[in-house]
Parts: sequence; C-alpha cells; structure tokens
Amino acid sequence: FHQSDRAPSISTLEQVQNTTSNSQALTLGLSQELASGGRLGLELSNSRSSSNVAFRTIDPVYSSSLSLNFTQPLMRGRGAVNQAGLELARNDLEGTRVDLEDRIRSLRAEVGLAYWDLFLARANLETRHQLHAGAQRVLETVRTRAEMGTGTRNSILQAEVGVAQRQEEIVVAEGIAETAEDQLKASCALDRDPAAWDLQLLLIDTPSLAPFDADLQAGILRARDASAGYRQNQLLLKNLELQIALAHDRTRPDVALSASVGLSGIGADYADNMEVLGKADGRSWGGGVNLSLPLGQTSDDARYEQRLLEKQRRAVDLENLELKISQQARNQHRQVRVNYQRTEAASAAVRLATQNFDDQEARLALGMSTVREVLDAQDDLASARTNHLQAIVDYSKALILWNQLTEE
Repeated sequence: FHQSDRAPSISTLEQVQNTTSNSQALTLGLSQELASGGRLGLELSNSRSSSNVAFRTIDPVYSSSLSLNFTQPLMRGRGAVNQAGLELARNDLEGTRVDLEDRIRSLRAEVGLAYWDLFLARANLETRHQLHAGAQRVLETVRTRAEMGTGTRNSILQAEVGVAQRQEEIVVAEGIAETAEDQLKASCALDRDPAAWDLQLLLIDTPSLAPFDADLQAGILRARDASAGYRQNQLLLKNLELQIALAHDRTRPDVALSASVGLSGIGADYADNMEVLGKADGRSWGGGVNLSLPLGQTSDDARYEQRLLEKQRRAVDLENLELKISQQARNQHRQVRVNYQRTEAASAAVRLATQNFDDQEARLALGMSTVREVLDAQDDLASARTNHLQAIVDYSKALILWNQLTEE
C-alpha cells in the first residue's frame, strides 16, 4: 500500500509552507477458522513513512508490528453449527452424484428395452416369412390338385390371396423392424456417426426364461435405497436439519470473547526497526467480551419456526414416497411373475396351433380340407407365435425394469 499527501501548513512548528508525507506499508497475515467457531489470526505489518515537517527527529521512520488475535463466540456461532455450510455443500455434491447414477441406470434400461423391441420385431419378421412360405406351399398344393382335376379355380384364388396377404405382412414387419433398429441405434448414440448408423446391428443375446425367484421384501428395500427421488429427499431432509440448526443459532444472543497480544518496533532504518521488534520492547495486549442482545421477537425467530414446519412436511413427503416405492416394487415383481407364466401358456398355444396347421395342411393334400381352413389355421399359428414372442420379450423387459428399480 502506498499513500502520498500534500497540504498547506497549519502550524509554525512545522516550519514549512506546505507539508508533504509519503508512506508505504506491507501487511502479511494468516488466519484459521477453528472447529469451535473461533478464529485465530497472526499478522505482520511493516511500514515506512517520511515527511518534511521540522519537528520529526527521525525521518524516514520504519515501524513494524506483530500481533496475534483470537476471537471465540460463546453463544451464537459456537460449535458444530459452523460446519453447516460445508455439510450443505457435501449434500449438494452427493445429490449430483445420485442424479448422475439415476441417469446412467435409466439409459442402461432404455438401451435394454430398445434391444428387446428390435429382437421382437426381427423375430416377428422371421415368423411372417415362415407363414409366407407356408402359404406358398398351400398354393402349390391346390395348383397340383387343379392340374390333376381334383381342385377348383376358386381354391387357387383363395391361396393366391393368402400369399399376397402374407407378403403385405412381411412389408409391414420389415418397416417395424427398421424403426426398432433406428431406436436402438439412437439410444446407443450411433446417430452421431453416419457410417455407424448405416451398419446393421447384430443381435447376440437371446431371452433367458429362467424362473424368477427374487425375494420381494429384499427387493422393496433395495428399491428404496436405489431410488434417486428417495435419496434426494433424504438429502433435502438433512439440509433442512442443518438449516434448522443455523436458524436456531441465529436466535441466540451474540456473545464473543476477543483477545490480542502484539509486539511493535520502530527505528530510523529497517534493521533498527526489526531489532527493537525482536527485543519485545514494544508490547501490547487487550481482551474483552462483546454482547449483542436483540429486544423482542425478530425475523430469525420466525425463520426458525418456518424451518421446523418444513421439516415436518418433508418427513411426511418422504414417508409417502416410501409407500409409493414399495407399491411400485410389488407391482413390478408381480409383472415379472405374470409375464413368465404367460410364456409358458403361450408356448403351449404355439404347439397346439402348429399341430393344427400341420393337420390341416395334410388334410388339404388329401382333399379333406379347404384352402380357407388351412389359411385360418395358419393365421391362428401366426397369432400364437406372435403372442409367444411378445410374452418372452415382455418377460425380459420386465426383468430390466425390475433390475433398474432394485439395483443400487
């Protein structure tokens, strides 16, 4: 710090028409916040001053001081309440981490669901190709019978209609498969690379139909602990408790103990100055207690009451959220079990529909069945296969959602 002053003289003792003064100062200090709420500080100050007034016996003057200061709140601001700001920052950091983990779980589940949607679409497309091949066999059969004089033109037309319908179903299924593939690529961020977007995805994993034996009660506890909303509300409740402590602290009287000790030195040059400082010829000390007591009710009292009510409301919200999470876990647990049972029932339906179709196709070759009956049996088989595939995929997707709900 540097300061220079010039002013007209106001005393004959100065023996100058205009007084001038120059001063330079350098101050270094260290301070430390204490866990008790107090503050400990050490400060070293050096200065040099010069003036043109006549009564100064030493010019320039070098001076130094070394002081140790200590303040300690006795009521407001004392103790652990001083760590509230740090704890709030840590809770905010933890909340950010919880949010990131939840986003990662959601993205992983999104990719998994898109994968099984594509699996279902491609499996359904394969089924449509198989049905188209079956319709072609029916058409060839009735044409052969017509050439042998045992078939009718109407049967051929019905078979040709069936082939055309199966061809249309293939076109629709191809569009659904392409849409599902685009969705999976987008979920994997392949749209950022045009070359990668044009590649066809190869599906390696197939659905696993292992029985579901997860414990419901353990799953409910894991779902609660893994829920980002529940954990965020817990952190908010902790923050409210810290804010309550801060608000309550603000309602207390402000009483603080302060103390200081110091050494000072002065000389015609810096060496003399530091020598005097080292001999401790110049000493000072001081101390006291400061008291600030508000009269009547203040806004801090109202803020404290408000924080208490907010804590009660947040605790009720947390209990309601816990009930919702429990119900969500129960519903998802039930959904997984139901979908597994669906796969078993749908598998049996496929076996029966396949047997019926094979019988109708054999009867048609012998002239004991009509084209319409064969095509109807084929439609029943297609519906059974579609339902079976849908049940398998729904089971796999339900497992993904259960894992997303219960994985920490």
